[in-house]
Amino acid sequence: SKIHISERICSNSSGYSRIIEITPVIKVIKDKNLKPGIKEFELENEHIIQSRNWGINKIKLVCQNKEQIITLEQHK
Repeated sequence: SKIHISERICSNSSGYSRIIEITPVIKVIKDKNLKPGIKEFELENEHIIQSRNWGINKIKLVCQNKEQIITLEQHK
């Protein structure tokens, strides 16, 4: 039902300027009438990202074992 977001700035040697880690906060429901297992859900969250420098800023998003790198470009 919620997520925890951790954002940190990296050194330029890693190829990206920030890492944003997303950790789902799960809720367990005990109900004899429900089937056991994982219920699918959708979650929408808005997180404002600021660029670190002018030009290309690569940002790595991490959620468990999945990673995605996005590019944020800022021009003068």
